[in-house]
Amino acid sequence: MVHSLKPLVIVGGGSQIGRALGLQLREDYSVFGTVRDDPTSEYYLDFDKFDKTNLNIPPNSTILWCVNRYIQPSLVEISENEYIERSLLDISLFVQRFAGFISQIVFFSTDLIFSNISQKPGILSERDGVGAYPKSKIAIEDFLRASNLPFKIIRLGKVIETSVFLNAAFDLLKQKQSVTAYDNLYFSPITMDVLCNVVNKIILNCKSEVIHLSNKNQISYFETCRLICKLVGAAEESVEPVSLDEADPRFRLSTPLGDVSLNWELPSPRKCILDFYRWKNDQLYSGGANRN
Repeated sequence: MVHSLKPLVIVGGGSQIGRALGLQLREDYSVFGTVRDDPTSEYYLDFDKFDKTNLNIPPNSTILWCVNRYIQPSLVEISENEYIERSLLDISLFVQRFAGFISQIVFFSTDLIFSNISQKPGILSERDGVGAYPKSKIAIEDFLRASNLPFKIIRLGKVIETSVFLNAAFDLLKQKQSVTAYDNLYFSPITMDVLCNVVNKIILNCKSEVIHLSNKNQISYFETCRLICKLVGAAEESVEPVSLDEADPRFRLSTPLGDVSLNWELPSPRKCILDFYRWKNDQLYSGGANRN
């Protein structure tokens, strides 16, 4: 098969971010997204059966690594170390098999690799994230740095459409039910549209190997839910504030990333929440949100 556009392989093409990127980038690339739920597909890829995969990828492919098959260790009954080892094994197996076909690999990391920080972390700041998820991201960052492959690491703020808590809170508040939300736990939101619009520019034009893509400002989960109340017509009293113990590993003094490599103006947290509200309504009107 002759490909007139440069090939782009989304590993984890069935994930929420993977699907969105595939739709956004298909005009500029010949997009292939791997799937786990259809063994008959030529793009079927199950890392638990990797030695039996028949997947082929085109030469000179850009790889977008959107794999996140272990959401939380507690949900799949594996230890923190096993969670990290399995996540690292996935990408190492893939690179070992397909290195000759990869022009560059783009990995989506997270601002959660920094914890208990008192100022905006820079590109070279100590990565001291607590918990299996951020530690797995750190391990993969280190793997890519040690590899011979061209790579870009994009450290993301919270992509608001992927938040399990905010999706659930929105649904409850729209139904005029109550929720509790932390008033001292903050995040720096970006939207899926921002991510999709920026990724192609990063692939083509950004010279940096590590990019921070995060809102310059932050907002608490409590304030976010109060804003959702206003948007859906719920009473603000529907949101009960609770405080996270500072000893909790999720507690973070500040979340916006410093040394943001991109000069593009990103929407404010409030604008992100308004876009999230519009997205949720679009999903409801189109028959329901499809989330992983």
